[in-house]
Amino acid sequence: MKNLHLTLGIVLSICALVGVVFGLDQRFAKSTDVEFIAMRLDQKILQDQYFDIKKRIWALETHCTNNPASCTHHVKEEIRLLKEDLKRIEDELKRLKHKG
Repeated sequence: MKNLHLTLGIVLSICALVGVVFGLDQRFAKSTDVEFIAMRLDQKILQDQYFDIKKRIWALETHCTNNPASCTHHVKEEIRLLKEDLKRIEDELKRLKHKG
């Protein structure tokens, strides 16, 4: 009878320990899930930057088209730099899409 209580206590303790381990495992995020979310966040940030730069280029080019006298060398240089940034962001977005 004493052996039965001891065996039953050991089995229940092991079951409780296994349950706790599985419970804790489900409580925390997996590293692959965290990496995927981080990649999606990076992608979202880059897409927002991409659209903001495109808007800025469009506004400057429209301004130069409507008022050519105000299209100075500085404005043209800014458009050129913005297009370089746009190309860099496009390359980074392509890299992220192939990674994920």
